[in-house]
Amino acid sequence: MIVAERRPIGAHERAVRKDVRALADRTGIEAYTAVALELAKRLDAGNLEPGEQARLAAELRRTLVELGRVGTKKPVADNLDELRQRRQQRKRRQEQQEQQA
Repeated sequence: MIVAERRPIGAHERAVRKDVRALADRTGIEAYTAVALELAKRLDAGNLEPGEQARLAAELRRTLVELGRVGTKKPVADNLDELRQRRQQRKRRQEQQEQQA
C-alpha cells in the first residue's frame, strides 16, 4: 500500500486556516477560502523572487480582507427574522392602541 506523504503546513497557511475556522458558520466564503489557502501555500513554499513574494502577500491580504467582509455579513435569515419581529411589535402596538381607544 502506498501512503501519501503529508505536506508540512507553513505559518501563512496555518494563520489562514485559523481565520477561516472563525468564520466557518458563514456562507459564501468557500471561494475566498480556497484562494487564500492557495496563496498562503505558495508563500510558505519559499521559492519565490522578492517581487513575486510581495505580490502574493498583497493579494493574500486583499483576499483576507474580502473574506472578512463576506464572512461577517449577517445571513439573510437573520434579516428576515428581524423584519418579522418588527412587524409583530408594530401589530401589538396597533392592537394596544385600538384597545385603549
